[in-house]
Amino acid sequence: MITLPNTTLIVNGVDICKAYTIVLSDEYELSVPEPITYSVEIPGGETLDLTDAISSNVSFKNRLNKFVLYLIENGETFETVKTKLLNFLHGKKYDYIFTQDPNYTYTGRFKVTQASKSIGYTLNGYSLLGAITLEVDSEPWKLKKKMSFNVNAYGGKLFKFESGRKPVRPTIKVNNPTSICWEKGNITFDIGVGSFRLNKVLFEEGINELYINSCPLFAVIWDEIEETGEYKLTWDSAKSYRWDDIHRFKAGDNVEPQSWDDIAYNSWDSLAS
Repeated sequence: MITLPNTTLIVNGVDICKAYTIVLSDEYELSVPEPITYSVEIPGGETLDLTDAISSNVSFKNRLNKFVLYLIENGETFETVKTKLLNFLHGKKYDYIFTQDPNYTYTGRFKVTQASKSIGYTLNGYSLLGAITLEVDSEPWKLKKKMSFNVNAYGGKLFKFESGRKPVRPTIKVNNPTSICWEKGNITFDIGVGSFRLNKVLFEEGINELYINSCPLFAVIWDEIEETGEYKLTWDSAKSYRWDDIHRFKAGDNVEPQSWDDIAYNSWDSLAS
């Protein structure tokens, strides 16, 4: 049994070094994507860089990644292994992970640019069938794994999500009709039951806040809010709270139902009061 080095290329979930008995050379290239900039030359004046004026997020061109694969003698001919690799990779677009950069996933279209047979060559004790060069026209962004969060938004809560440099429009899946407020964009909207890509919301690098309410609470009545009531709120003091937050005075986080089944035997009148 051949023991292969730990460095490998995982393409569409397939470790190609193990699948095709390959050694991945150190002769790889992970190029840096070129920024797409916009400039205007003013006759008799300076050149103005309008990149940030056109968009707050800089765009990038695709990057070119290159890999050299050494095919190890494993009982198959060079042409057999080459054909298998061509069928799997050549001209196809996949997600892939390079173990020298393990925390990120790249996406690109693969192309076999060179395939040369070796006769009598060895590499680190391995007998080689030949070498194949891959070029990948990769999208500019390399991505960390997708993050998923299960949250209880009963009664309305403000949630904070951390995002990387690439602008992202999040996807949300809800079991109840839900109200969403994206304060950065000054947008409030409602969605129904199901899974939705929030095209009105754009997460940018850093912390992004999203207010989500999957079921309004009705735990406080007007008499309890007024200055002579239990919570003694003036308009000036109340303005720092959301309407949902005021209802939390009485409900509290500890008594929140986790599902509709928890309030199945309540009447609407009892919940409204």
